[in-house]
Amino acid sequence: MRERAEDGIADRTAGRAIIRATVGAVIGAALRAAFRAVETVVWAAAGAPAGATAWAPGGVSGVGAPKAAASAGAPALVALAALFCATPVHSRTPALSEAAGTYDIAGSSQIRFTVDQIGGGGIKGRFTKFSGVLRIDGRRIGASTVSLTIYPQSVAAAEDRIANFLRSSAVFDAAAYPTVTFRSIAVRQTGEDAAIVDGMLTARGITHREQFAVRLQQLAGRSIAFAVTGDVYRSRYRMDVGVPIYLNVVKFDMDIRAVRR
Repeated sequence: MRERAEDGIADRTAGRAIIRATVGAVIGAALRAAFRAVETVVWAAAGAPAGATAWAPGGVSGVGAPKAAASAGAPALVALAALFCATPVHSRTPALSEAAGTYDIAGSSQIRFTVDQIGGGGIKGRFTKFSGVLRIDGRRIGASTVSLTIYPQSVAAAEDRIANFLRSSAVFDAAAYPTVTFRSIAVRQTGEDAAIVDGMLTARGITHREQFAVRLQQLAGRSIAFAVTGDVYRSRYRMDVGVPIYLNVVKFDMDIRAVRR
């Protein structure tokens, strides 16, 4: 009885060993096949001839395959890391110095603003008619200039009654003052793709110095795009109706697009 029990234990142990060996062989073969597939793609991308591989005993096989791979201990692992860790060149943010030129602001731009209300809510609006010119000095960003003209009669809001109120003498007084203008007087670069622009803002015939943060978002062919943000105190331009229920600060959030001349 004891001998039969011992024989049974030995058989089960041997069976488990066979199963482990079989599973290990299957998994190993699958991993080697996967690495070979990845390696084939990488060699092809590198311009190696068809059939080049680093899996042959003793190093690289295949006519014309790079000799350097022969010294690599795990060429497929290196290739896999390169394939998944490389950063695409097109993901790099363009620099202001690359955008040198004179641009006309496009009608596809978005000039949005918000006036918050105590307790939540507020007024959101945007201008649909404007024009302007950007001149970027690639060698000296500080010498760049910006000019923008906004036509307040074009202001739009969620409701017509709000838009009409914004056009009225209580706010923009668009009938008496048909334009709002901004002319830069100083540009200070704060990063490869960013700058602070100071300029003179004129609204309702009143002019004050204001500041906006600018970041280059896109540069494609003759087209360029900037994200522009800035806060303006409306009381300085006699637009303080509704204060303090509606805050004195107007938050500008602009998506400025332009085309090189």
